[in-house]
Amino acid sequence: HTAQTFWSNRTLRSYELDLSKTIGELTADVVNQDGALTTAPPVRFAVLTLERGLNVAGTDYYVSAGTFHLVGFRFTLQNNIVRLLAVDALGLLALWEADQNFRWDGETLTQLVKFVCALAGVHSVTFDAAAVWTDTITVFTIQPSQSALAALDSLAARGGFDVVAQEDGSLSCFVPTAAPAAQHTYGL
Repeated sequence: HTAQTFWSNRTLRSYELDLSKTIGELTADVVNQDGALTTAPPVRFAVLTLERGLNVAGTDYYVSAGTFHLVGFRFTLQNNIVRLLAVDALGLLALWEADQNFRWDGETLTQLVKFVCALAGVHSVTFDAAAVWTDTITVFTIQPSQSALAALDSLAARGGFDVVAQEDGSLSCFVPTAAPAAQHTYGL
């Protein structure tokens, strides 16, 4: 991904963060009154980090609302506003589609998940301590026009795991387990 600084010195007019679906989406309107973004537009797949917070007595307090990847932009209001459209790491997986057949033989589930994610540009994936990650998959194939997200869903169905996008832009893979039964003692 190309490093490009335009967020930190721009006024964020408004934003909408939708994390209600599988894919996290960010739509942000950035003020462009000086025209700098018109002459040097944002680079596709640039990494955006949305930080929310407040300023108290000259000190900024903020938390990250997530890392997103720019997938589109458009100029509005006579180029004074730039609307940025971005997705999280799962969004990158949904956007990537195979242009050819990909096949792996005798790889572990961990390696296959890493391969699929890397094809879509997601290079940081973590795994829980479940034993399933060392399972060897005899043959795994991604067909032409299949998305990386569909391929990952196929692996998840085989391994019984879930995937969640993290605020740092990585993906976390884990096997959900049933919560242990609550143990209560009454009437002692």
